[in-house]
Amino acid sequence: MKKNCLIKSLIASTIFFTIIFYVAMNKGNEWVVKPVKHFFINQGISESKLLVTELPATPERDSLVLYLEKYLNHLSNSINISLNEIGSVADTITSITKDKIIDTNEVKSFKELTNNLMKNERQ
Repeated sequence: MKKNCLIKSLIASTIFFTIIFYVAMNKGNEWVVKPVKHFFINQGISESKLLVTELPATPERDSLVLYLEKYLNHLSNSINISLNEIGSVADTITSITKDKIIDTNEVKSFKELTNNLMKNERQ
């Protein structure tokens, strides 16, 4: 390889990596984190609604959907997202919808879970 070609490739790669690091450090939150977070939140909302709407229409189902939307909207506005918390919410929804019947105690426990998770996020 010629000296000239080596120097040009080093300069080009330095400029390329400098641009990548600048974007990652200064614009990464706006260009990467927020769009990805909103994508996953929207996917969670649509899949959860699909899972819950397969159940018979009852006031308990409507309450469950309301609390779920409230929690997912809170997630979209929060800075830090804990995968353990999301996993516990997903496990709870799965256990509630497993028997195709939602009772008041299940809705109450889901409400308490989401309220506790949102309260812990604020502290």
